[in-house]
Amino acid sequence: MFEKWVSTILLLQFFCVNCGFCRKVLVWPCEMSHWLNLKIILEELLQRGHEVTILTSSQSYLVDYHDPFTFNFEVIFVSGTREDAEKKINEFVDAAVNIMPSLSFWESAKLFQNLFLDITEQFEEICQKAVYNESLMEKLRETKYDVMVIDPVFPVGSWWLSCLGSLL
Repeated sequence: MFEKWVSTILLLQFFCVNCGFCRKVLVWPCEMSHWLNLKIILEELLQRGHEVTILTSSQSYLVDYHDPFTFNFEVIFVSGTREDAEKKINEFVDAAVNIMPSLSFWESAKLFQNLFLDITEQFEEICQKAVYNESLMEKLRETKYDVMVIDPVFPVGSWWLSCLGSLL
């Protein structure tokens, strides 16, 4: 009896796979693997008729807002260059892969904390520039997105939704 219920539920889920009704997607990707993996999914959403808007900073070096495929880009202009951001990320990766394994646990934790705080300062500036940009915020509110995708590395997803007056 249990197997029949499981089969029925799986069959129902299978029929619902193509039943997606969200049309407007707001995306705030992180650099590196999150963007590389997410871009493939977003391109598929575009092919299925969804409207995808990507929030990115002027420092982004993987999210190329100068080459709009068919994504809509909202660029948050911040101090510093793409090269500055790339250098900080590369320092972080180098430390994690090459330096931290040879350090004691506490030395490694301290180095990680310092590197993470440095990157967090960059993200804090991006958040402030976005929230205090009234025209950007109004434009995002008026668009009435159905869903927002944000990297969990950025611990501001629910806060961002409250600033936009909730998208859903």
